[in-house]
Amino acid sequence: MYTAERYLQVIIGSFVDDTNTAGKYFFRGVIVGNGYNITNKSSAPLINYSNGSVVKNVNIIVNTGEAISINQPDALAFPSANAYGAVIAQVIGGDNSIDTVSVVFKNTTIELNDNKAQLTHVGGYVGVIERGGVYFRGMDTLSATDIQGLTSAVNSHVAENDKQYLYINPIIGRVINGFAVTESNAYRPYETGTRDLTGAETPQTITDSKWDN
Repeated sequence: MYTAERYLQVIIGSFVDDTNTAGKYFFRGVIVGNGYNITNKSSAPLINYSNGSVVKNVNIIVNTGEAISINQPDALAFPSANAYGAVIAQVIGGDNSIDTVSVVFKNTTIELNDNKAQLTHVGGYVGVIERGGVYFRGMDTLSATDIQGLTSAVNSHVAENDKQYLYINPIIGRVINGFAVTESNAYRPYETGTRDLTGAETPQTITDSKWDN
């Protein structure tokens, strides 16, 4: 378990990266920020490969002062393929929790290069969930700005109308064989809170209902 007692800066490499070059060992552990900032000045994510980790109560500021360059020459399988997320690049398995964590990019852009650049997986929080799950907790206590993740200022392919770069997204780049959920005090199956059903004799509008605890 890693507990922050003061402001941290990451200059080179990941803050936690318990891996080897063969990709056989992945990080399992807990990082508790106690509300402090972690300023990452490197091109590496906080955690490169995760197999059951918790990141809690920390503000992650990615401030490289330059572009993070990601090369994707071939359509490789994970974990050999490249991915990026400010918190976790690749979730390989296990239950992973991101609890009250803000992500802000400053003075940083992400460049995607090489023949299969459109297959690169990039998310503001998590690059790709290959297996396992990610639970987002306590995110409703943060401002919208603190949890917006990847924006078009960091990489233009995050735009909703970009149909070629499908795995560049604000929060999670892609979910392949796992899941991601966020805890809430309300049942909200529709992003806007309501859904209009048309085509029947009587059109209906379904509104989210709140769970009674």
